[in-house]
Amino acid sequence: KKMDIHDALEMEEAAKEAEPYAHKRWLVSADVDEHIDQIAPYIGYGFNHLVFHFPGDAQEAAIARYGELILPRLRARFG
Repeated sequence: KKMDIHDALEMEEAAKEAEPYAHKRWLVSADVDEHIDQIAPYIGYGFNHLVFHFPGDAQEAAIARYGELILPRLRARFG
């Protein structure tokens, strides 16, 4: 279960083990463009509430990075 994972590397390993279906359930990538591309369809479907999980001890830093790198690009693209 992903809710029992508290480490980013452990989450990445779990995603690898869950192939070939992990790409349908989890977005695990260091590529900003990949995040945008994978989130875009959900916004296109009309979702306006998305939940992101940041495993590990540095959750606040991960959330801040996401806010700096991903969210502004989503807002620019989708308003």
